[in-house]
Amino acid sequence: MRSYELMLIVRPSLDLEAAVQTAQKVAEQVEKLDGHVTDTKVWGRRKLAYPIDKQAEGTYILLNLTLAPTALPDLDFNLKLNEDLLRYLLVRDEKAIQVVAEEQAVAEEAAAEEEAEETPSEDATASEALAA
Repeated sequence: MRSYELMLIVRPSLDLEAAVQTAQKVAEQVEKLDGHVTDTKVWGRRKLAYPIDKQAEGTYILLNLTLAPTALPDLDFNLKLNEDLLRYLLVRDEKAIQVVAEEQAVAEEAAAEEEAEETPSEDATASEALAA
């Protein structure tokens, strides 16, 4: 499972409630693909940088999700079929990758410290052998 950010631009003809429902439908599709939506942020209606399908505005919604890389083609196919979306962009979440890497490094350090505490040092073993 990898972390991704999915930015949706919903058609301006839909009100905010309908746009949120569209995002919920996308979240349900992610759940069907054995993924999980961790966070949803509604940015609201914004002006587009350039017209898309003769539209000058769109409702922006950001979804943070975890999904297996093998499920990406299916999600992409479903997003292309959704007529309520002007555009979407799915990118791998680099922040989540850094957090996971830091957590793994801390866990490895802790495991190495525990292992060092559990194994007696060579000097202690040698002194025990001489005492016997």
